[in-house]
Amino acid sequence: VDGEQIYEGSLKDDWDMLPAKEIADPNDKKPEGWVDQEKIPDPSDAKPKDWATEAKIVDSAATKPEEWDDDEDGEWEPPKIDNPAFKGEWSPRMIANPSYSGKWKARMIPNPDFVDNPDLYKYDNIGYVGFDVWQVKGGTIFDNIILTDSAAEADEFAKKWKVLREEEKAQIAKADAAQQEAFEKAKAARAARAKKAEEESGKKASKKAAKTETKSASEEL
Repeated sequence: VDGEQIYEGSLKDDWDMLPAKEIADPNDKKPEGWVDQEKIPDPSDAKPKDWATEAKIVDSAATKPEEWDDDEDGEWEPPKIDNPAFKGEWSPRMIANPSYSGKWKARMIPNPDFVDNPDLYKYDNIGYVGFDVWQVKGGTIFDNIILTDSAAEADEFAKKWKVLREEEKAQIAKADAAQQEAFEKAKAARAARAKKAEEESGKKASKKAAKTETKSASEEL
C-alpha cells in the first residue's frame, strides 16, 4: 500500500485455497491408559475443621411472639438467617497430575484429496478488484491499482504513481487553503454585519431615550 509492503504470504500455505496437505489419521486411536487430565484434586488436602458449610443458621436472638398461639398457629420455630461464617462449598485444591500424558493428537498422514496447483495465482481474465473495507467516513477513492507478477513492473508503476501522488497532494492542499480562506471571509462578513446591526440598534435606543427625556422635561415646565 502506497509503495510499502504490509503483508507477504503464500496462497498455498497462508490461505485455504487448496485442501490440506496432511490430515489427522482417522484410524489412529488414543492408547489405553492415556491420561489427559492435567489437574487433579490434591489427595493430601483436607477441609479445615472450622469450615462452615451451612448457608443458613437459626437466629438465636429471635423470640416467640407473645401473641403466638401453639394451638392455632402450630409449633413455633425460630427463623433462619444468613450464616456470616459461611464460606461456600469446600473443594480440595488442584495440583498437577503426575500421571498426565499430555494432550493426545492423532498422527498426521498425507491427504489423499490433496492436489497441488502451481498455477494457483494465474487467471486469464481479471475484470474487477474488490475491497472489503470498514470505515466511518465516506468519500474514499481507490485508484492506481496494479496486478502483476513482475516486481520490476510494479516498481516502475510505483515511481510514476509517487509523482502523481505529490501533484495530487499539492492540489488538495491548494483546494483546502482556498476553502479555508473563503470560510474565514464569510466568518468575518457575518461578524461585521452583526456588529453593524448592534451599533444601529444602539443608536435607535439612544434616540428613543433622548426623546423620552425631552418629553419629560417639557411636561415638567
